[in-house]
Formats: sequence, C-alpha cells, structure tokens
Amino acid sequence: MAATISGFEALPAPDDRATTLHLRKEFRLERAPARAAVRVSADSRYRLWVNGAPVARGPAPSDPFHQSFDEFDIAKHLVGGANVIAGEVHFYGEATGLWRRAAGDWFVGTAPGSPPTAAPGAGGFLLECRIDGGMVVGTDDSWRYREAQEWARPTPKINPALGFVEIYDARREAGPWKLAGFDDAGWERACVVTSSGKSRPPIDPYPTLEPRDIAPLVEQPLAPVRIVGMGRVQESASGDLWTALREEAGATEWERNTPAAIERLRVEPTAGRAVTLLVDFGAVVVGHPWVELAEAAPGAVVDLAWSDHRWEEAAAVVPGIAPAGARGAALDFVRGKTVARYVAKAGAQRFELRDRCALRYLQITIRGGGPAQIGSVGLSHIRSASTQRAGLPAWTDWRGELLRRCEKTLEACAVDALVDGPTREARQYLGDVRSMARTAYALTGDDRLADRALRAFFRPSRRDGLPEISAPGDGDRLGVTIPDYALQGILTLSERADRAGGEELVRELWPGVARALDWFLARRRDDGLVGEVPGWVFLDWALVDRTAPSSVMNALFAWALERGAALGERVGDRTSAARYKAAREEVAACFESFFEPQRGAYADALDAAGLPNGHISVHANALAILAGLAPRERWGALVETLAPPAGAPAKAWDKWAYHRSEILPPPAFDVKSQISGASPFFQMLVCDALRVAGAEDRALESIRHLYGPMFQSDDGTLWEHWEWSPGTTRCHGWSAWPAAFLLGGPR
Repeated sequence: MAATISGFEALPAPDDRATTLHLRKEFRLERAPARAAVRVSADSRYRLWVNGAPVARGPAPSDPFHQSFDEFDIAKHLVGGANVIAGEVHFYGEATGLWRRAAGDWFVGTAPGSPPTAAPGAGGFLLECRIDGGMVVGTDDSWRYREAQEWARPTPKINPALGFVEIYDARREAGPWKLAGFDDAGWERACVVTSSGKSRPPIDPYPTLEPRDIAPLVEQPLAPVRIVGMGRVQESASGDLWTALREEAGATEWERNTPAAIERLRVEPTAGRAVTLLVDFGAVVVGHPWVELAEAAPGAVVDLAWSDHRWEEAAAVVPGIAPAGARGAALDFVRGKTVARYVAKAGAQRFELRDRCALRYLQITIRGGGPAQIGSVGLSHIRSASTQRAGLPAWTDWRGELLRRCEKTLEACAVDALVDGPTREARQYLGDVRSMARTAYALTGDDRLADRALRAFFRPSRRDGLPEISAPGDGDRLGVTIPDYALQGILTLSERADRAGGEELVRELWPGVARALDWFLARRRDDGLVGEVPGWVFLDWALVDRTAPSSVMNALFAWALERGAALGERVGDRTSAARYKAAREEVAACFESFFEPQRGAYADALDAAGLPNGHISVHANALAILAGLAPRERWGALVETLAPPAGAPAKAWDKWAYHRSEILPPPAFDVKSQISGASPFFQMLVCDALRVAGAEDRALESIRHLYGPMFQSDDGTLWEHWEWSPGTTRCHGWSAWPAAFLLGGPR
C-alpha cells in the first residue's frame, strides 16, 4: 500500500487544531481506463476530487488502532492524457464526539534522507489507486500540498463534541487546484510519515487498517421546503460571530411579504444593515449546507446559523431563554456555536460547509459589499445506503405515523455511527446503541452499524475493564464512564448473537464482555449485591433513587450475568460462565429484600434498616420481570405498576433527571403514592416487560399515549424526551425503538 503522507510538521506549533491541507497528484494515462480501484483514508477527514469531480468523503469514524479506509472505483472520472487526484484533509487536532487523536509520534521528513522530525499525533492522508490492475498512483513525496489559507484557524469549537466554527475567505483560494494543468510549483512536497523506520502501513499509530464495514453513504442535493421569512437587521458591533447573531436575533425587522422562491433572489444589504433569510427543510436532516451566489462583490459576507428549532419556539417553553423578540434559527447555549462565515470573492461562487451538521432551520445573513444575488440554498443530504426492509406495514392509524417518524429519526441518527442525536452531540453512547441496534435491524435488516458500534466499545476498554462512555471519540477525555451502560451493551450483544454473523462477533468481543462483568463482580457486597460503584450511575433520565444498593442496577447486573454466562458457554469459556451463573443466583436470592408487599412492587433502594425505602419506579419492576427475578405470581401486580389503568395515581415524569434542575425544576414527587416513570430511553424495556408478562395490549396503549404529543409537532422525528424543551433534541435515536416493537421483535 502507498505511504502515508502529511504536511503537518511544517505548520506552526504547538497549535495544529482545525488545520486543513490541500494535496494533489497529477499523472498521465494513455487511454481512459476500465477500472481504477482506490483505497483511501485520512486523519481526521478527507474530501476527494478526480479531475475536478467530487468523488467521496470519509473515512467513517473509527478508533486510531482500527483505522477505516474506503474503497471505490474512479475509472469514470479518468481520461486519456493528464489527470489529477486532489484531496482536502481536515485535521481536528482536538477530540470530538467521533474522533480522537492518535497516541504517540509520527516522524516526517520533507525529502528522502532528510532528518525526521516528530509530529505528535498529527494527521495524514493515505491513498492507493490501481489502474487496470497495473499502474499504481499512491501517496508519496511526489505529491504536493499547501495549507488551505482560505480556512481560518484556529477557530472556536462549536461545542466540546462537535467540530470547529468554519470561517472561509474565498479571496484567499489557490485557484483551480482540483483540475489538471494547475501550476503547483509553489506548493510544498508532501512529507512521508515513518514509524520505527517504516513508511508503509501497517505502522503506528495506525497499526490496523480496516476496510469500511458499513453501508456506503448516499449524498443527494436537498432544497428547503419553504422560506420562513426575510428581514433586515442593524449589525451587531460584537466581534464574535455567534454573539453577533444572537444579538441580531432580537433586532431583526421581518418583512410582511415572504419571497416566493430563493433562487435568483436579489438582496441589497447596506452599510451597517444586513439582510437575513430563514429557510426550513421540514425535518431534521444531516448533511452539508450550501449557499450559491450568482453574483457578489469581493468581501461580501454570508453568515450561516442553524438549529432544529426557532427562537420563538424556545421562548414559548422557557420564557427569557431567548433574546427579547428573537426570531430565526435558535442559537442556544447547549448546542453551542452552530454558525459559519463565508467571505465572498467576485462573481458566481458556492460555499458548502466542510463538516456535516444536522439542522431543520438554516438562517442566511448577508452583509456588506453591496447587492448580491442568491443562486440557490440547499444541503448535500447525507444518509446511509442501508435500505428500508421490503413489506413494512402500511398502517393508516397512529402506528403508521409513529413508524414514519421512527424511520426519519433513524435516518438522521444512523449515518455512519449510531449517534444519540445529530444536532447536539453526535456522540455514539453505548447505552443509546441498546435501542438503536434493535431499531436499525427492524427497519433495514442491517446489523453492520450495530456491530461496528459494539466493536468500538468492547474491543478496546479502559484500564479498569469498563468500556468508555462513548466511542470512538472523546469518551476517554470526558473523565467519567457510565457503569450501567456496560451492562446494557452486554444485553445488546446477547440480543445480536443469534442473527447472521453474531457467533463470530461474540467470539471477537468476549474478552471485553468478560472484563466488564468482572469489574462488577469486584464491586459486590458480602451478600452478593453490587454496592457503591464509581462513575456516573445513569440508569435513565428519570427520578430513580440511585442509593446503593440499587435494585435497578442489580437487576441489570443479574440479567447481564445470565446473558453473559450464555455467551461464555457459546465461546467455550465454561469457567467464566459458571462464575457468572453463581453470581446471578446470589443477586436473585437478595433481590427479594427490595419487594414492598403493601404496594406489590419492588422499591428502588433500601433504607438504613435494610428495608424497601418506598420509592417505586417502573425501572426496577420491568427489570424484575425481564431478568427473571420476580415470581410469575407477582407479574399481574407488576403490570399494574408498569401500566396503571386510567384514574390511578399518575407517574412522575422527569426529563431533567437529577442534575439538570437549574433549567426546569423537577416535579414534586409523592413517594407514597406516585410511581417514577421512564424516559423514552428506558420505556423500551418497560414495554418489553409488559409483553413478556402477557400484557402487550397495555404496552401498545402506553406507546400511543406517550408518543402522541410528538405527533402534534411537524418535526417528523422523535424527541429525546416526552416533552420538548430547549437543550433537548427533537431528533433522538433512542426514541425510535417502537419501530422494532410494532414490527414484532425481539421476543
């Protein structure tokens, strides 16, 4: 394979964050080829063009120890004569939700024989193209590169999980560098990366290169469904882009008449007064927004802002959260600086956001430079090529609406990782994978994204044996993990095991599963129950009493021990399987201490005297059924706890859980009469328990009741919580699990 090349050692040290390189290689062919197979990867992300035609973006998010590469054919873009392969490599340099910096040093030299210099964890570009099985065009020191000066750096991060604010000055572009014949004599020679004296993969810090093992991406242009409004605003004096747009949101004078179309729309910003447009894509979509200008003066500024909601929607829920009178795409304190700036050159041009984002509303503010004409506004929509299963039911009642919203939510949250929500974090959490793996299989029949996610967590692990809180990405930098997510991950793998490819996956990940279970075994009390554990005991965004020993944690533990023992037997580790079976029986014997006969339900915790503390949640009682801890004769009473009939004391729903009450205060909770309900995250297991207990009709009714309010919105997707508030997302992967339940699986 070709050598990995870089140019990062030539950049100012030590700050290499948000660096962008342009790389190119020209070559000649006698004739257009029949086949030209490319393998390509980069650290952190690449865009590739062949003779000016856009070909690919990548790679898929991966751990540096298992770096992904993409494979495709570029023959249709090659011609007889001069050709050029051009790449843009963006190096984050600071961890994001789906990228982490490689550990260790690369060594780079600008020419053969030159002294190598250390480039700690700096990025690179790797490409090999085999043309008609003969000629090879690969990355080496004959490639040319430049730092892309048009991209400002360093800029602020959007938020800790996402990338950097993009500021692009088209006046600093290098010219038609993506086309053959461009004069790159002033560009630098690429630097070949070496490690331990080697320059060809596999080398550290990427010891294992793996072909993309998930569906390819489909990229299609998407136009907004409507123009929400157009207005003028006195420009803010703030030098910070995000602050300026927030301030301007409350001062925009919106016109009464909205333009019928944005194409060929002429706008005329004046000195100190900008023109603002707000467009709506109809639902949360993932991709790369663009603005085409048919005409603009050099130095005209186009600012973009995006969100999944508008300011007026936020203010209606939390008064005072938005600038007074604000309208437009909401820039809130949780999502961060979801803004970008483009400085125009003369003539027709197009700016497209380099990093993908997720949005429903896109705000375009044009300022300075005189009149401009908009050619078009849109988004390069990105989705996975995994297709919908054939023969899905065509329900015409509430189930049909819910199924459509599940599909739309999954599409946005399952592009090349199973992320929680694409708008706020775009992190892949092991707990979220629990429901999303089930949803993805139900709707597409494709387990590849789930398998990739499970590998990201159980193939590596923290030094103490637990998986990271999120992976691949900044999970190791968050400083905390969620122990119960490890148990949810084991249950996910167990559910996956019986489908095609599951046996091999279990064998591959068994060491990580055993490490996680052993971590819990080391934290048992003398009676066999898990006591206090380090980390964030999440369990759910709900009013669950987490006092140790927790019935919810121990029921999860017992269930994971049972399934872990079965997995151990499948891979032939009978010694571990026996240990896990014995530990499960100890938990089962002690679990009875949580039962409160007066209420016919299991309490969340014990009081100082070792008796049930009276705090009842659906969580403990659902798991008591699913983990086989509750005798069957109690199931009828537990069903009434999980799905009480009309007129019974209401459940307490708390979308902020226990450490977000600074935004909305938690509801009053009467321990003696109320039952703590589940968020969408855990309601999946509540409905599973109802079905196991023979009350599937009650489960369906609870789904209809809980999801019904979401149908009143025109989002088309499913929210993170039962009610929406600023800071939560309107498109969240864990909420799409009803698709699997409605379609009958798993049982």
